[in-house]
Amino acid sequence: MAVNDEPGDLRRLLETGPELITSGGRMVVISFHSIDDRQVKEKFRALAQQGRANVLTKHPLTPSDDECERNVASRSARLRAVEMK
Repeated sequence: MAVNDEPGDLRRLLETGPELITSGGRMVVISFHSIDDRQVKEKFRALAQQGRANVLTKHPLTPSDDECERNVASRSARLRAVEMK
């Protein structure tokens, strides 16, 4: 994570991504670590509180048991989405 500056990339994505999406466009992020998921959740919540977006995933979507059996790495995936106003 540190070698590729993944935390920095996520931070930059969460700051610039909403600016690039037009009204009705959606931003979807899949995170694999709880600290990343927290950043996504907080940013999406802030966008909603500012009236700039609607949160589409009240709770993160997670892989099914079948998916986790077929793809063990997916077990920690969390998907969150917003729709820009």
